[in-house]
Amino acid sequence: MNTDAALSVIRTSPLTGVFVTLLAYKLAVLFNRRCKGHPLSNPVLIGVLLLLAWLLATGTSYRDYMKGGVMVQMLLGPATVALAVPLYGNLSRLKRAAGPWPSPSGLVGW
Repeated sequence: MNTDAALSVIRTSPLTGVFVTLLAYKLAVLFNRRCKGHPLSNPVLIGVLLLLAWLLATGTSYRDYMKGGVMVQMLLGPATVALAVPLYGNLSRLKRAAGPWPSPSGLVGW
């Protein structure tokens, strides 16, 4: 098997999409911590930009990437619900912690 064929197999493997997604997010979190949580260093934004750079640099099509990305996407649904249930259970506590919100009518008069 020559090098080009091996790289093609790696690029189109579903596990490559999962690995690259997790690696991009991990690097983005490290970058966010290094920037002391600055809003422009949002890990999701930086992770997407890293993924985009990887797709362009390797010539991997989005379709090939999503073969593995769909695995991550499948896990996000249950993870979102698992986060939402305790948040909803503590909704009154969250409202108290957030404090009073300004009314939209006060902002309209600008």
